[in-house]
Amino acid sequence: MVLVFNNDSDALQQWLESASAPVAAAFVEKYIRNPSNMANFWLYFGIFTVIFPFGLVGNILTLIVMCTPTMRRRSYSVYLLVLSLFDLTMVAFNSIGWINIVSILVTGPIAITFRTTSSCMAIEFFHDLGIMGGSWFIVMISFERLLIVHWPIKSRLICSVNSARIIAVFVTGFSVAFSIWTATRVDYWSGYSCYFPEKDRALDHYLSVIFYFFVPVPLLTIFNICIVTKIFRSKNMGNSERKDENITKVTITMMIVSTVFLICLLPVAFVVSLLVAIPHDQQEQLGLSNAMQVCEIILAVNYCCNFYIYTITGGEIRQAVVKLICPRR
Repeated sequence: MVLVFNNDSDALQQWLESASAPVAAAFVEKYIRNPSNMANFWLYFGIFTVIFPFGLVGNILTLIVMCTPTMRRRSYSVYLLVLSLFDLTMVAFNSIGWINIVSILVTGPIAITFRTTSSCMAIEFFHDLGIMGGSWFIVMISFERLLIVHWPIKSRLICSVNSARIIAVFVTGFSVAFSIWTATRVDYWSGYSCYFPEKDRALDHYLSVIFYFFVPVPLLTIFNICIVTKIFRSKNMGNSERKDENITKVTITMMIVSTVFLICLLPVAFVVSLLVAIPHDQQEQLGLSNAMQVCEIILAVNYCCNFYIYTITGGEIRQAVVKLICPRR
């Protein structure tokens, strides 16, 4: 979701010079003209200085681990592989904002700007692709674990590596198509910033809210509740076969991944819903601009933490990481 405004140039210029200027908006051009934005400025800088190296290294290691012979035989590795690509996209996207902050602190002017329609379209495409793809691959991961836990025998036909690849291609294709659609509606306001024309603003807001938040959130919630219920019932029945224990460990890992994603996503979903429902002239009075900036920082943390969740909680993945780093063990 990018900067939006109507075709009133005076109003647009006034807005860009106000406290609601795009400090943490989709095009990560950091404006600090108003002191009310300084708290978020330093918050973004401090947090991302810490998490950026971890996110970069963690997602690259995920790519390598999921391509090892052992992990390639697991259907969920297909989803984790593509998910790490989308997370890397968002880490790179957020790094632009961090680079701009460093540039402001060191030299003064912003280092990376977007001053053409094509550059606005490109950055919007990758921004939407990262969020859309990441959201829906976590949904697919949770859905696969639901099938495996509830129907372990029948799910073997569906939850295979080949099936996972087909689903991955479909979800990626849908995410690319949606991102292209939104990107082609972005324009550049000469001398100011990227923006959505008023005629496309409402539609983009509603579709983004639906596909990024309103559909994935309830699906993940329902899937996780069903999975937890089934796992507790299985334990009460005394089902302790080694194979079932391995499935349960992987399932718990994926549940933690989806739960952390939900925790980081829900604040963004709530604030975006308010932005859609509340007129623009009232948004600043409620502090929604600053709230959105904080929520985007929280969401940025999620793109950097999945690898560490895998290695801490996932037996198979942890073993693959150890074998990769220390092959003689």
